Amino acid sequence: MDGVAKGVTLLCRGESVHLREWLRSGSGRLFLSIGCIIVCGAIYGFTLGILRSPVQASYAAIKFPVLIFLTVFCNGLLNGILGSLLGIRLSLVHSIHAILMSYAIACVFLASLAPVFFFHVWNWSTGSAGNNFFYWKLFHIGIIALAGTIGNVRLWHLLESIAGRIKAKAVLLAWLFANLFLGCQLSWILRPFFGNPNIEVTFLREDALGRSFYEDVWVILQGLWAQIS
Repeated sequence: MDGVAKGVTLLCRGESVHLREWLRSGSGRLFLSIGCIIVCGAIYGFTLGILRSPVQASYAAIKFPVLIFLTVFCNGLLNGILGSLLGIRLSLVHSIHAILMSYAIACVFLASLAPVFFFHVWNWSTGSAGNNFFYWKLFHIGIIALAGTIGNVRLWHLLESIAGRIKAKAVLLAWLFANLFLGCQLSWILRPFFGNPNIEVTFLREDALGRSFYEDVWVILQGLWAQIS
């Protein structure tokens, strides 16, 4: 356990020397990144659905790590190609491992805030559960985007040490945009994570391919603006 804790600490610190060693270390560190995503992603996923019900929270705990791995799988080749085109000297396998590292950092960040989110839910008024759902959903969309950004930015020193500041910045922005764009839409297909209080609890929606994540966020923002004004 001490070795695992030390490895996670080194990963989250984001120092280029340790991250380059992490990439070269083989399957052991790769499995640690995967383990962080599974365990920490499940912890955070549980907090997403707990406002709705324990059943919804359990579903989200299963689906959130799946969402991360699907994003890595679907974006891995694209990010590797983008890195190569922009001048980063990383193999495709190392590029995918680096992306897994960024998501592992993001999941550790999210899981570390789980007690705060539980406290938040505990102290919410049950009488306004309908309104709380939309605030809760929009709030966590922002938190997930922030965590994803932090996870990618922690790779900055690694990319800079390999390719220099200008190329590293281009690669980082390309990876960040691709990961967030695809991850958001995949989260829409795998919904519900939060569990609308007006809809029956379910693992997946029948209309999974209807509309898009970005349309839904726009509708939520319009509703919140209408309440404020």
